[in-house]
Amino acid sequence: MVNEFVNEGITQKELDDTKKFLLGSEPLRTETLSQRLNRAFEEFYYGRPLGFNKEQLEKIEKVTLEEMNTFIKAHKELADLTFSIVTKDVKNKN
Repeated sequence: MVNEFVNEGITQKELDDTKKFLLGSEPLRTETLSQRLNRAFEEFYYGRPLGFNKEQLEKIEKVTLEEMNTFIKAHKELADLTFSIVTKDVKNKN
């Protein structure tokens, strides 16, 4: 599955759904004063310009399928990642 992702990239629907999720959930990430202050602090702490996160969202909004798949295919090391799935053992209820 990972090799397929690295070799073939993503579909337009996957890109559109991802953009909708990231852009659509942004209001929840800046809902409270505390969240907004924390974001500003992180931008300052990591030496990023104020408004960095907004710039990133604008880039996400503008990225094309071709750009995304070119990026994915250029990073073959993604196939070297190790994945694991942790599930609950339903046989042992203790």
